[in-house]
Amino acid sequence: MHSLSVRKLFTVYSILFLLMASSFPLVFARTAGDKSSELANPFVVTRMRNSSFAGYVGTIPSGTITNITAKILVSQITCQPALPNAQITNQVIAIYGGASGASFAIFLTMTCEQGSSIPFFSAQASFGNYTGGTGRSLSMPKNIATNDVLVELILVNHHTNQVTFRINDLTKKDGATFSTIIQGANKVNKALFAIAGSIIVVNFSTLKFSDASIVTYAGKILSISKLSGLTLLTLVNSGGATLARTSTLSTTGDSFRIIYVRSM
Repeated sequence: MHSLSVRKLFTVYSILFLLMASSFPLVFARTAGDKSSELANPFVVTRMRNSSFAGYVGTIPSGTITNITAKILVSQITCQPALPNAQITNQVIAIYGGASGASFAIFLTMTCEQGSSIPFFSAQASFGNYTGGTGRSLSMPKNIATNDVLVELILVNHHTNQVTFRINDLTKKDGATFSTIIQGANKVNKALFAIAGSIIVVNFSTLKFSDASIVTYAGKILSISKLSGLTLLTLVNSGGATLARTSTLSTTGDSFRIIYVRSM
């Protein structure tokens, strides 16, 4: 297997294991000067700097999640071929949490290979719980490109244990769906809309999330702003320098942007 593919696979599985870990909230460290809310944002939001994600994470007020969806505008990528490593960033929507350690995610991977000025994109579904272990699907749409508008969906059927992952490329009028049966309890109560940094963060234009929603088993439709313990995440490197920052939510509570700041 190509060394870059190995690194990409390792990165995705690392994120999946992080989501499944019961200590996941502990990877976020509050830093001096962070604010629990800000005047420009009408919603109560905790702000945290961390080395894993930029975006939003929160918990539904009660019950379990049956589906999560968001519209994504694919970023413009500027490769930096002189950098000594591959540059990889994963855009991710995910649901996880609960006693079974379940985690379901869709990753859009933006990659610049060392020495190359041409970026490429790939997408895949990842899933797992403590009973069924972990796995990933085959590749999803292969022709995703800059400025495509994608709609991503994860749907959990709590009666049959079937989990469905779907990406629709509205720009190309194409899409792909992957479904699998995952044995064991699959109750999840946390939602994540984010990018995950890895070896060296790709230089991306503003990544836009919109029309994001979370649906509970009871049939309630929640925007991001309705999540409990809502946290705005800023991605930093090991020295504390900001790699990517997250905007405040729109007034409708379902849209935001992630802005690239620098590579590792």
